[in-house]
Amino acid sequence: MLNVAIVGLGYWGPNLLRNFYGIKDVCKVQYACDLSEKNINKFKGQYPDVQFVQDFEEMLKDETLDAVVIATPVETHYKLGKMALEAGKHLLLEKPMCSNSEECQELINLAKEKNLILMVDHIFLYTSVIRKMKELVDDGTMGDLYYFDSERINVSLVRSDVSVIWDLAPHDISIMYYLFEGKKPKSIYVIGNQRKGQKVTEMAYISVEFEDGTIGHIHVSWLSSVKIRQTLLGGSKKMLKFDQLDMVEQLKIYDRGHLPTQDEVTVFQPAYMAGDIHVPRLNNVEALKVEALHFLACIRGEEQPMVTGEDGRDVVRVLQACDESLKLGQKIYLNTLTPFSEDRKGEISKTTTHEQSKVS
Repeated sequence: MLNVAIVGLGYWGPNLLRNFYGIKDVCKVQYACDLSEKNINKFKGQYPDVQFVQDFEEMLKDETLDAVVIATPVETHYKLGKMALEAGKHLLLEKPMCSNSEECQELINLAKEKNLILMVDHIFLYTSVIRKMKELVDDGTMGDLYYFDSERINVSLVRSDVSVIWDLAPHDISIMYYLFEGKKPKSIYVIGNQRKGQKVTEMAYISVEFEDGTIGHIHVSWLSSVKIRQTLLGGSKKMLKFDQLDMVEQLKIYDRGHLPTQDEVTVFQPAYMAGDIHVPRLNNVEALKVEALHFLACIRGEEQPMVTGEDGRDVVRVLQACDESLKLGQKIYLNTLTPFSEDRKGEISKTTTHEQSKVS
């Protein structure tokens, strides 16, 4: 039985607390930590056997505590994460991993030195829909990949601590990297804006060019009157459409079908693709529970991390390149970025999938 602490009870932390608390046969949530007494009082009654504390440093002195899960503002991730690792605790960090790649690398090095698990909460990679998309890429169903195109927009309160790129784009960047495993990004170009009087970018279009010619495009915005969460993945054989807001048909597989030849195209028969659409069956197990079980299995040495500190660092590098492109108004070439590598990334085992079903 592993003892876990959840740190940060603002927006995302309560979801982590609920999921780790719900797998009592695997771990015990020993602590929940937040500086705000108001946040603590919201959850004390729901989790009577959890110790709610405000002193993070004092909590780390408990030698029976095995792991820390941090869901605090990004500017605190490095400091809190370093303290947790130095105290000998395994670590799961909310996205984005840190404020810059140098801080990420320091945590990676420290975790290796201490022989501790360090993972990053790229939550979409644990969803059944993204894992299905990856399966279709890996087994050749998609053919050669051509493009990744995503839109993550809605009307939202503008944050003052981070831009819309750092708030929303980490989801899409991590998904793109996961599906484009082994592809190396060559350059990034970003167009964005902010309204008069605002301090951060509120809307942005991110274009990523990979060395093999594959294209990635990400649109993020806090200013849209409609909420859209949609991803297209195009290949030589199929196209995938992931609509996060469609609870019935989240994933659709479009057959490339027959493309008319130039001689066949007329004003009465335009060059439209004709093909079937398939909707695969997906399980609806909460991704956070899958991630929690996987994190604990990695600590026990039963699995290897699917989302490593290196993966978190690479996403932060892309975010930094986005900021640089916006600032300079030009394309940024990414000579230092590395692709996700097969030998570094682990997988979710059948054991975790079985356990996930059992506790759901």
